[in-house]
Amino acid sequence: MTGNSYRLQTTDTWAGFERRWATLAESARVSPFQRIEWLRQWYQSFARPGSVDPLLISISDAVTSEDVMLLPLIVRRRAGLSTVEFADRGVTDINAPLLGRGAPSDVAGAQAIWQLLVDNLRGYDGIRFQKMPKLIDERPNPLASDSRVRVADLRRWTLAADEQWVVERKRGRAYKRSQNGFAKAGAGRFIFAKTEGEAQRILLTLERLQLARLSELGRSHILAEPEHKSFYEALGASRGTDFTYLSALELDGELVACLLSVASKPWVTFLRIASDSRFAHLSLGRHLMELTMMALREKGYEMLDLSIGDAGHKARLGASPQPVYELSYPLSWQGSLFLGALGARRLLGQLRRGYADKSAT
Repeated sequence: MTGNSYRLQTTDTWAGFERRWATLAESARVSPFQRIEWLRQWYQSFARPGSVDPLLISISDAVTSEDVMLLPLIVRRRAGLSTVEFADRGVTDINAPLLGRGAPSDVAGAQAIWQLLVDNLRGYDGIRFQKMPKLIDERPNPLASDSRVRVADLRRWTLAADEQWVVERKRGRAYKRSQNGFAKAGAGRFIFAKTEGEAQRILLTLERLQLARLSELGRSHILAEPEHKSFYEALGASRGTDFTYLSALELDGELVACLLSVASKPWVTFLRIASDSRFAHLSLGRHLMELTMMALREKGYEMLDLSIGDAGHKARLGASPQPVYELSYPLSWQGSLFLGALGARRLLGQLRRGYADKSAT
């Protein structure tokens, strides 16, 4: 199947696609969510025949056969509808294709790839790409060039963890207050998991603290679902690969703050964090993030991604918000109704938040 100067191929098994992904990734600077370790575990944990079917797409130059773009997608089936989405299910922070050196950087080339995708996905009800960056390693994201792309409600928070950031954090009153408070609270230490037992201990405590906090707030969360639990357990077990890092603060032999990070140089993403509410006055979660990033700088990581979603501690750590983008495209009348309903719900949420903000002033 060709479209202009590109050819599109699909497969439904990650195992065969992984070799192709690994080859292209050798010449690219990938995000943690484009690492082989992440994607392999994602498809093992979440792929379900008939509900979440892998759809792995390769787009290559029609003349040279060189891969210009690989997409880790799924077909999600629900209520009789089928939508094409990134491999996400609420755990992937940034969704992006893997670009080869021949990926288009101009609007015409991006439009040719988009049209090729649309033409070959006509058997489904819609395309729903979420949480996309505008740039991928300083290169234009061809999927974020279409006129239908819009800024998402969610934001990504990032910072450069350079030497100046370290100096400013250590000089700051908040850092010193947490450091001194932690020291006075008992026999404390900062640790990275070095064994399977330590990794399991940190991950289990992280899950317990995080779910307890969500319960206090009266919120349900996907973290409690079996497939999500198994996914994070598998990530924790992969520590020691320069991909997954589990860190914690221990006080008198008890873990009081835990953090799960994934990495791909120069980036580190803080994926999940929780701290014991008994020590909320010490801001141990923020202190753990500071200590973890300072330690990972010694391993060559320089950029910190504090994940998707707004939270006060992200700005206080010195991070700045970055927009992410989304694209919805109907491929059938049923898909048009479904995506239209999702858009209306999004607009209603924006109106409610705007009204709440005005009422609070």
